[in-house]
Amino acid sequence: TQITLSENLKTIGNSAFKKCTALNHVYSHATIAPKTPYGNPFSESAYLTLTVLHVPSAALNSYRNATYWKDFYEITDIKFSTLTYYVDGEVFRTFKNIKELTPITPQAAPNNEDREFSGWSEIPEVMPDHDVNVYGSFRYVITYRFEQMDPIQMSFFSGEDIKLPEIDKKEGHHVEWTGLPEDMVMPGSDLTVWGKYVPSQYVITYMVEDELYTTQTVDYGSTITPPNDVPERYAYVFEWEKYPATMPARDITINGYYKQRIVDQTTDGVTYRIYMIEDRAEVVQHATNTNGKYIGNITVNNEVVFEDHTYVVSSVAANAFSGSEELTNVTLPTTINTIGKQAFRDCKKIQVINLPEGLQNIEDEAFLYCSSLKDVYLPQTLQTIGSKSFGKCTNLQTVTCRCTEVPVTNVTAFADVNLKSAVLFVPSASIKEYKQVAPWSGFGFYLPITDTSISVIHMVGGQSATYYTLDGQRVEQLLKGQTYIERTPDGRTRKIHIK
Repeated sequence: TQITLSENLKTIGNSAFKKCTALNHVYSHATIAPKTPYGNPFSESAYLTLTVLHVPSAALNSYRNATYWKDFYEITDIKFSTLTYYVDGEVFRTFKNIKELTPITPQAAPNNEDREFSGWSEIPEVMPDHDVNVYGSFRYVITYRFEQMDPIQMSFFSGEDIKLPEIDKKEGHHVEWTGLPEDMVMPGSDLTVWGKYVPSQYVITYMVEDELYTTQTVDYGSTITPPNDVPERYAYVFEWEKYPATMPARDITINGYYKQRIVDQTTDGVTYRIYMIEDRAEVVQHATNTNGKYIGNITVNNEVVFEDHTYVVSSVAANAFSGSEELTNVTLPTTINTIGKQAFRDCKKIQVINLPEGLQNIEDEAFLYCSSLKDVYLPQTLQTIGSKSFGKCTNLQTVTCRCTEVPVTNVTAFADVNLKSAVLFVPSASIKEYKQVAPWSGFGFYLPITDTSISVIHMVGGQSATYYTLDGQRVEQLLKGQTYIERTPDGRTRKIHIK
């Protein structure tokens, strides 16, 4: 594929290189094209379509005008190039103007008794048509010093990629080294490198109402402080869901939501909880009295005003008056539709409960342990009575229920109450129905709320009897000209008229 001809060649004979069909390059160093007096030296070879003829630059014209030589596929000049040896990235030896195809003899390794030499990179046997760089390097040492650990030494040839020592992992931290080259390539000198654990950074994604609000990049172990610039909404408060106090070793998402603004306000001695979005309020435990208890006579308003807006008082919250042992009387407005669980539990001084029209539900144990309670008045609007609602009301004497249809009543509503000695006042048309449904069927006496029959008698003097108006409300003083229902200690009842 390649022929080299001496610079001293003068003549070439006919067919000297006949049928050299794979010939790619012919290097002729003669400064004048050798003569061909006997015929074509390259007959039947590939020199017309494939072979490149390389000659001295000064002889280009000589060959381009000579018989047979001028027919080569390409004629170009022989190159002179530079051979450079580098050690540790610095020039060690330079050889200029080396003629193309000149044999190369590698240089001896540089002398450094203290360091290992890597050897030379690949060196061609002859000089090519371009400059050649040859590289070699000595081995150098990196001393790694990491916190309290013993020093670690690793060696690399100059120019070699630096590798880091294995360091135990620490949660939420990464290892940071100082003193290393930016390109992580070993220089031609020893190095001392310092390392330490550094907190890693993780991302917090904040979502508001399931939409991306913002992100934060936080160091491991740092205090998490969510943004406080979320836009306000009237009648709502914004809250972030529960989140860790400090940043864990992972990315996290914290969700935030708008919630109904709920405000407690005390008006005229009663504490109301205002639900701004629901546009309502309910009675709750007292905000300022000891243990939230109420005392004396209490009147609940039918509405309260907060920030120039009026809220209807629609319920008595669970435990609102519970344990108010000094509470003697409560007047409820007709806007109340629910009395919550244990709302009046252990109100031991209440004797009469007159519940307003509009009330629909009495929840479980609402008046449990009201041990002084004697008379209960239930409105026509009542729909449900929960378990033990009047349980343990051991002094209960009369219940007036104005409902024409028996309310849905838990069978334990009057648990541990001696109903056999109590009187139930109900609409006359509904007495039969009440007698058939527990716990109403347990009462000892049934009287109609409205009855036109009147017994005319003179003023009664005995004070041992108990007296009620025709609609079932207990009275302490009898007035002339009025009609009452009298109940004697032995349980007998009758209507009387006071003259």
